Amino acid sequence: MRYCSRCGFPLTIVSQLVANGGALAGFDTEGKRQPTPRQKGARWGSLLMIISGVLFPIVMLLTAMKHDAAVLFFPVLVVFLVGLARFLYAKLLQPNTPVQREIPSAAGQRMAQQLNSGHRPGLPADQSVPVAVWRQPIDTSEMAQPPSVTESTTKLLSEPD
Repeated sequence: MRYCSRCGFPLTIVSQLVANGGALAGFDTEGKRQPTPRQKGARWGSLLMIISGVLFPIVMLLTAMKHDAAVLFFPVLVVFLVGLARFLYAKLLQPNTPVQREIPSAAGQRMAQQLNSGHRPGLPADQSVPVAVWRQPIDTSEMAQPPSVTESTTKLLSEPD
């Protein structure tokens, strides 16, 4: 089938997704990689140092206008030192390999297996839940039929007195 029988969605795109492991053929999935922990840490450290660099002139102007605003240098210095520590930690100690994310749910794992396994021409195997206590039904055709309620009355009428 080329279209969904219910909604009319073209299934050619779906077949391309299944054939390529969940990616469209024309798109470059390698170009959009997730950053490594080292890159993330270096970005956060740089961002904190840039923020402190922007805040430093503002604090200098406030101190020049009012001399008791010198205590504002302390938070700016703390932000700069935290950024520097984060940057150094990322560059020196964190791994430079991307983190592989696992599919947490069983349904997601089954979906990934189905996408990676290719096309299956048949239906999936039958799945059933076994019943622990099961009795075979009684075959009523082998039992003697109960007599009719009126049978004894009709026998009385047919007997000669």
